[in-house]
Amino acid sequence: MPGHSASVVDREPAGARSWVTLRWGSAEIRAEASSDFRIPRNHSVGVAINTERLHVFDAASGARLPWIALPPERQHGYK
Repeated sequence: MPGHSASVVDREPAGARSWVTLRWGSAEIRAEASSDFRIPRNHSVGVAINTERLHVFDAASGARLPWIALPPERQHGYK
């Protein structure tokens, strides 16, 4: 998904990787990055989503939803 960006909210080192919280439009997403990820908060980064590893959760209940459950207009062109 080239051409998309998000702002760094936080970074949590976790051994060989880091978990990075990003603000993407009105959504907050959590992404896996390498352990040497050092982009400061509020800086913009490019975003690529591997839909094979994407997990979607219901905002109200926290329940994991199947990716297919998102209506086409909310999938942002990912299949």
